[in-house]
Amino acid sequence: MLILIFKYIDTSILTNRSINMKILFLTREIWYSKIMANYILTNFPHSKVVNKSINKIDKKFDYIIAIGYQKIISDQILSRAKIKAINIHPGSIYNPGAGCYSYPIFNKEKFSGVTCHELTSKPDTGRVLIEKRFRLNSSDDFTSLQGRTLITVFQIFYELMDLIMKNKKIPISKNQWKRKPRYQKNYVNELLNIDLKKDPKNIIKLKLKSANPKYPGPYINVNGVKKTV
Repeated sequence: MLILIFKYIDTSILTNRSINMKILFLTREIWYSKIMANYILTNFPHSKVVNKSINKIDKKFDYIIAIGYQKIISDQILSRAKIKAINIHPGSIYNPGAGCYSYPIFNKEKFSGVTCHELTSKPDTGRVLIEKRFRLNSSDDFTSLQGRTLITVFQIFYELMDLIMKNKKIPISKNQWKRKPRYQKNYVNELLNIDLKKDPKNIIKLKLKSANPKYPGPYINVNGVKKTV
């Protein structure tokens, strides 16, 4: 009975704390973001969800959290976070920036992961807060890795929400970024271009395996014309 009373009181305290907490959730219109947005608005009713490009906001928020948001976030917006601005990147500390699903497969890495880090106006450079890794399978391709990664994104999201609701300090990970972020042009040049004269068969297969089947590429150059493989 004492345990039940304790849990009831603790839950009440958490609810009271979250009522006045304000979160700006930057995301995009996709099924998993709707689940996260609903959770945030349920527990932090004064929060706001934005799934389109914005350059400026006037209101201040306790936290700014970005997941799947595909736009550069300005310093002006970041300055509106009272406590912390956070991003959840669907790649490990070894793969910041573009191609975070493709490089682990192409490079035959043993692990991939998800990185929760402080937001800065330069993507995937802020201090790492939470990092989780999982082992890659030899059968993994872009689609399977994307699905497995999303499970870990959800794990970190709810872990982060739990820390905020309990008013606990968000930790700084002992593991920080291991390289500078890759830009989209790096990704296109390195993995989305196939040179039929120079690339051996195994490299071509890896580029095809690591590419997103829902988007154009990899490409080959035929008489000066770029064509999707």
